[in-house]
Amino acid sequence: MPNRFISTIGPEVIHEMNVMMCDTNPNLPLEFLRYALTNCPNLQHFSYKSMNSPDYGIYIGTDPEVISQFVREKKDTSNTIQENIKVIKLKDMKPSNEFLDLMRTYMPATEAFICGLDDFEDQANESFEADLTAFKQLNSVQLSARFLCEKGRDTTFLEIQFLDKNWEYYCLIISDAALSVTKTTLKQMNEQLSGENKMFGKAVIKCLKRVKFALTYYDYHSVFTIIDNGEISTLDGELSFSMSHRFLR
Repeated sequence: MPNRFISTIGPEVIHEMNVMMCDTNPNLPLEFLRYALTNCPNLQHFSYKSMNSPDYGIYIGTDPEVISQFVREKKDTSNTIQENIKVIKLKDMKPSNEFLDLMRTYMPATEAFICGLDDFEDQANESFEADLTAFKQLNSVQLSARFLCEKGRDTTFLEIQFLDKNWEYYCLIISDAALSVTKTTLKQMNEQLSGENKMFGKAVIKCLKRVKFALTYYDYHSVFTIIDNGEISTLDGELSFSMSHRFLR
């Protein structure tokens, strides 16, 4: 870090930070991200990539449709992170409460939230929960369905808690490299979860308003299932391929 007694140039001039590490310490991605957010007020892009397994990855940027983690040019934006960052991507990482706190503090203008998964075997056996109610501009959530299923379980229930409308419940079944998504009810979900069959899991996502969800079995080259306004649909191959590029590479 620069000596501020002899130089006024420091991390405040940084608008892009790319980190590649061979250390698999699970705390490192968040520590680098926290440094970038707290010390670089002009930050427009940040990426963290682990070179070993588990392949942790974080990407934040200004364009929700970006398909590359590398920046070609600096955009003319405001000098506050809070207004710059529009897209957040996680790879092989579930959004911890600590990570979500950083999002709320430094990235409240997030429009797209994406979680991709390469290696299911390296994931901790814990349920997926994310409170996204702080993000008023959020309009899309893109997830690998395997992220929502705990290890050893091929069926999970997704509970979407909207603050501005009734909650919605879905049953996700993974089989033969495919994903099946059907609508269900709170009663049906509770009956399955309270039974002796331990093959069922549950994921909970909280949103401020109606948000479009895109779910897929594999992050790349897999058909996407869309949940939008309570309706379930499937994207064709071309649109699914295009959407898959939004996941971290």
